[in-house]
Amino acid sequence: MPHHRPTGNESSHCAGSPSSNRSNRRWLDEARTILAFLHLATRCHGMILDGTARQFNLDLPSAWIATEQDYLQHLAAAARLEHATILK
Repeated sequence: MPHHRPTGNESSHCAGSPSSNRSNRRWLDEARTILAFLHLATRCHGMILDGTARQFNLDLPSAWIATEQDYLQHLAAAARLEHATILK
């Protein structure tokens, strides 16, 4: 049987914390007409948990925990995009 590595969402549920995965869209323009990329992170107790954001900029933390507003602002800047948003 293949080994299943739990996602951040599954791990936090195992630890008793309610959480949900969030898909983040990155747009190339404020009019939101050009999608730059889609990225998955976990939201738990109003905070965003992201262990893979360094793919956009090595200056980002390897285990990043931030408020939603700070996360979107800093991730957009790190990826050199005008805007980032979270799909709910």
